[in-house]
Amino acid sequence: MIGSAIIDSVQKKKLSYKTDDDIDLVGILTRPPTPSSEKGCVIMCHGITVDKDEGGTFVGLSKSLYENDFSSFRFDYRGHGESGGKPAEMTITGEHRDLQATIRLVRELGYRKLFLLGASFACGSVALELSQNEDDFEAVVLWNPVVDYESLLEPRLPWSKKYFGPVAEKRAKEKGYTKVGSHEFPVGYKLFKEMREINLCGLLSRVRLPILFIHGDCDTYIPYEDTKKCSELVENGELYIAQGSEHGFHDENILAVVIKKTVGFFDIS
Repeated sequence: MIGSAIIDSVQKKKLSYKTDDDIDLVGILTRPPTPSSEKGCVIMCHGITVDKDEGGTFVGLSKSLYENDFSSFRFDYRGHGESGGKPAEMTITGEHRDLQATIRLVRELGYRKLFLLGASFACGSVALELSQNEDDFEAVVLWNPVVDYESLLEPRLPWSKKYFGPVAEKRAKEKGYTKVGSHEFPVGYKLFKEMREINLCGLLSRVRLPILFIHGDCDTYIPYEDTKKCSELVENGELYIAQGSEHGFHDENILAVVIKKTVGFFDIS
């Protein structure tokens, strides 16, 4: 299963592996210095247009998890970062396949206690996985999650109005893709079709695992009100509103609090 391993340090490895539809994926495993003290492994799932570093926030989280005796595995979804696949062919179900391949790899590495961290658009693949295999995990944390695709199909906020919505969907249908974000990430029409078919909050509302939702109340990408509403439908759901935060938690002080909340939630689950 493991295609290659580049050892960056005693505790850090870059791994390559394949999905069941033959897409090459790349991820980084970080583990504590004393394996016997490990509390489990947190699989970190990034948002659309970015990569396994999630703008640096996943690197900071990985460091904190390391300091608290958790292993972590952050990987690039297909069409992103170092992984294979064409961006315009990326779909929610494709990302779910990537997550499934990642889970298999982490299991093969010997981990039995698994946790999930999903940022923004990654909520889709996380929700699909939980709807099928929630008993395989201890707890879940969602950062600024897309919990309702309506916020992208009929957007209300500046970023999503600029890059998604009916005009972008029509463009994707006619040209085969539309461009999203400052890096002009190409998004295909099939992704829009899936967003119309998948009820994310409906899937999450049936999960009995502990789920911590963290969302900034100044997010101009994804409405935090959607997250608040969805968190109230989850039996073991908990909400932390990052006051004054934009999408992505790039403010140093806010990120420090978000990371502390995240690690603490995994630690007691």
